[in-house]
Amino acid sequence: MKKERLFGIDLLRLIAVLAIVPFHIVEMFFYNDSNVSLRVGVLMEWVDPYSRVFAFSGFTVVIISFFLLGYKGVSPKKWKFLMKLCIFGTAVLLAINYEGELLLEWDIYCYVLISIFLIRFLSFYKKIFYIVSSFLLFSLFLPQEVFHISLGEGHWLYNVLVGDLKSHGAGSWPLIPWLGLALIPYCVGDFLRVNSLQNIEFLSLKEALIWSVLLSFSFFFLGGFYHTPIGPGFYQYTFSRPPMVFWSHIIWVIFIVRLSFLKRLNGYFNNNKYFLWISRLQLNQSFFLFYIVHLMILGTFSNFSEFFLKTGWAFDLLLLFIIPATEFVCVYLKKLRVKLI
Repeated sequence: MKKERLFGIDLLRLIAVLAIVPFHIVEMFFYNDSNVSLRVGVLMEWVDPYSRVFAFSGFTVVIISFFLLGYKGVSPKKWKFLMKLCIFGTAVLLAINYEGELLLEWDIYCYVLISIFLIRFLSFYKKIFYIVSSFLLFSLFLPQEVFHISLGEGHWLYNVLVGDLKSHGAGSWPLIPWLGLALIPYCVGDFLRVNSLQNIEFLSLKEALIWSVLLSFSFFFLGGFYHTPIGPGFYQYTFSRPPMVFWSHIIWVIFIVRLSFLKRLNGYFNNNKYFLWISRLQLNQSFFLFYIVHLMILGTFSNFSEFFLKTGWAFDLLLLFIIPATEFVCVYLKKLRVKLI
């Protein structure tokens, strides 16, 4: 059974992508915590504060992507496709980072691939799946220092498990406790898919009061990601935020996902041409493809970073057109695939 489009999630993904893409541009072109991009062109002065406010957007897209996988259900064929996409994504990053030798970083695609393998395995043992997800949920409320292990920084397994995020080339997206951002949303989505909950289409007074308390409390910690370094120090900073800072931002993501299920609100979005346009964007229709394509485009242009550093207008054009260009390429690739089939 086809699920109704959740327009609130589409809007949430657009907000996240608009914050992520400028960071990727700076990461690939300059990779400097002093953010030299602010001295190039004029647009970055406007874009930079936005990206900082939503510096947790990487967490956002992982949460909503795995939630939707669980909520919509995934066929064995699509699981295989996602695995191949992750392997291809890893190859793309290898090509982008190639400087005379291959530099294999533990990055988002490795993280997603392991998450998919675990979900596929645990899906056969639902009770164990729920227990593991509950443990991961608890672990996300603990300070990161708790998870430091005695393998020694620089050891490849240390990078994979908890992340040696300070070292150049050590990668990002460690598994502990961050697997929870994939497994927990998938579990929730799968539960909602299997169990038709009629009450989810409405917001009771009691639930509204609970949300009011949680969101009001979060205001004390909002902005805790703003001063993130836009360069090598980004992952160390964002992945080591105190739990209250992390949850005070993520609670808004969860709240918007919750609002997306409200029948009246979703019905309004379904009749609004602007929300329909947002939902038709490739970043919402084919997010995994969009993500890889934008990395490939940026990787190509990053070979000319010196030119962009000296030519402000060209850097501004790149900021303006990278998302539309990625949309165009994704549409073309999908049309090409149809013709080949």
